[in-house]
Amino acid sequence: GAFTITDDHVLPACWPGRALAPVHARELRAGMQLCGDHGPIVVAAARQMAAVKTSVIQLELEDPASLMFVDVGKAAVGIFGAVPVRYTYQWDILKGLLDVVETQQETKRAASEPSGKPQASTVTSDMCFPPSQGSQGHPCCIGVCDFHKKGKC
Repeated sequence: GAFTITDDHVLPACWPGRALAPVHARELRAGMQLCGDHGPIVVAAARQMAAVKTSVIQLELEDPASLMFVDVGKAAVGIFGAVPVRYTYQWDILKGLLDVVETQQETKRAASEPSGKPQASTVTSDMCFPPSQGSQGHPCCIGVCDFHKKGKC
């Protein structure tokens, strides 16, 4: 059997004699083994195809470490669900811009107290748009502290 999968999708695979580990589909090679429903399935060929416009269904499993099995004829191959997507709320203090950015990596929490050191112009939060950047001298500032914006807070 054969199946098509996006090159960034992750599935458990390994070289013979090694333990299964998460591998991006683009890294699969002939001779590697996939997790099958009745034991290892050897990859006969792995071909990279030109990008095609097609609809895709992305499934996130409750437990990201669990597998789902895709029927490929006489066997089924285990694949992981999609990597959970996280969103970061960003506030560019100097430009006054708000944005929501998709991310798959750990995000920094918004700073609650800026120090006397220069701060980056973008503040991020993974829960909501970051709160005011008040300082020790005026922690109840509404919005971004004008002194902080000028780097003199």
